[in-house]
Amino acid sequence: MYVSNMKSVRQEIEKGLGTIGRIRILAELATKPNSSFTKYALIKGTGLKRSDLKSNLTVLVGIKWVKEYKAVYPRYQIDVGNPIVQLLYDFFKRSEYI
Repeated sequence: MYVSNMKSVRQEIEKGLGTIGRIRILAELATKPNSSFTKYALIKGTGLKRSDLKSNLTVLVGIKWVKEYKAVYPRYQIDVGNPIVQLLYDFFKRSEYI
């Protein structure tokens, strides 16, 4: 049972950190963890193309690292309630990446 859980955590981390775009998105969201961002704000903050941002957000929302608030202009927020995301957030802060 433990090995199975460890394997799923490993797969989640690999999926979440699979591209530099996802790392940039997470870092940008982590700069203000209590705020939500529009796609436009994330494009400006990360330098990603709209198509890259959209595909990376789909993955991050899918693994529940990022919350999506549906609206005319959807907003996104890092989910620091997720234990893996909390560790990543702490790493970003301690390493001064954000």
